[in-house]
Amino acid sequence: FLKYSKQATELITWLHSKTFVLALIRQIQVENGSNPLTIIRAVLTRWTAHYLAYCRLLEVKIALRSLVLKDSMRPTNDKLLMTGDKKAKAKAKGMIKTIENPEFWAAIERYDCLMKKHLEPLAIAANIMQAAFCRLDEVLLTFGNLHRSFDCFNEHADRHVRKAVLSSIELRWSKCDQDVFIAAWIFNMYLSLTWFNQLPFLTMQGIFTLLSRLHQRFFNSGPEVNVSLMEDIQHYFSQTGRFHALGTIKETVRVQALQKASALRFSCSICLILEFRSRALTPWQFITCSPFQEELQMILLSFSSQSTFYQ
Repeated sequence: FLKYSKQATELITWLHSKTFVLALIRQIQVENGSNPLTIIRAVLTRWTAHYLAYCRLLEVKIALRSLVLKDSMRPTNDKLLMTGDKKAKAKAKGMIKTIENPEFWAAIERYDCLMKKHLEPLAIAANIMQAAFCRLDEVLLTFGNLHRSFDCFNEHADRHVRKAVLSSIELRWSKCDQDVFIAAWIFNMYLSLTWFNQLPFLTMQGIFTLLSRLHQRFFNSGPEVNVSLMEDIQHYFSQTGRFHALGTIKETVRVQALQKASALRFSCSICLILEFRSRALTPWQFITCSPFQEELQMILLSFSSQSTFYQ
């Protein structure tokens, strides 16, 4: 497949350099009654672009082959694709050969599912974490989903990709400031700790130790915060005391998201994700917690993975 993926990249690059050819492709698509699609050229460091570039090439396959067929019927001196000097004509001849090669398209189509399976999770992760603002809990959630996606690959053909991606994720996670990511997850009321493995540091005592360590680190606080912080943690997870209305608040946000989905005709799951993402801090506006927990959760949910502090 590496051979054909290289040919696909060369074809995309060549097409992108030929404005006139792109116009001809567009004309053929319009004549065929389909929506005109342009060629997407991948940016080296953007997984999303690589994924979309290959998908788009398959989508314009019919128009490309139709263009080559029509051009082959033209007189030698009236060709539209083979123009320019000797070098340009030789390049065009090679690209035409690629477009006419059924093995090339068979290979691209055969591996389309594999490309989608391998590149789509990476494209989604890159799109999330390269946003202008991405919270720390979103980074952890994205890492977790990426790990889950590739950990499910159990076919022999996927073994090298699976090993490479999982090793990369684990290496990057080992170098992260793990405390702040986990604490940001804890303070996002829409995320559940049950999604984690049952580890000692996620017990009530472990969470208290984690949060008190972070509070001391950020605010140079002493043991006086411990009593209030422990009380808040207990109420937070049992939804009692100051947090007795937590369930009602989350359900209200969920209902509002579903109503918005119905009004906008969006997917319910998409609206839930967008609503929960934009309202991570909303529930805290209705809850009176200790100043120690309030200042800690505000700073953790306000951090962006794009900030200089975490670059």
